Amino acid sequence: MDVTDEQIKNMLEKYKKEKTKRKERYQIQKMDQSFIKDNRQRSKDYYEKNKEKYKQKYQDNKEIKQAKNSYYYYNKTNQISNFKLNHQDKYNLLVKIDYFNDKNPSSSISTS
Repeated sequence: MDVTDEQIKNMLEKYKKEKTKRKERYQIQKMDQSFIKDNRQRSKDYYEKNKEKYKQKYQDNKEIKQAKNSYYYYNKTNQISNFKLNHQDKYNLLVKIDYFNDKNPSSSISTS
């Protein structure tokens, strides 16, 4: 399917118009009390429906978060060597998930 430049331009214009219409409609609608009430109810329902999922997600990542927080503390106080000695299990966990290599992805790119 070949699309000409004029058709692409036309599609983009339609998209922009539709987006502005939706935004304007929302700006008016968000002040309506019934919309506010319904929106809050939807949020509460979503929270109740997915509460266990988020609790499980937190439990799955609990050890990693604790290891990262310990690392942040030791890094802030410039005691990384103490972190490696005192918390070898946490350090090994961070190495296992490749946390230190992902810190600065731009450092691996050479600019010459």
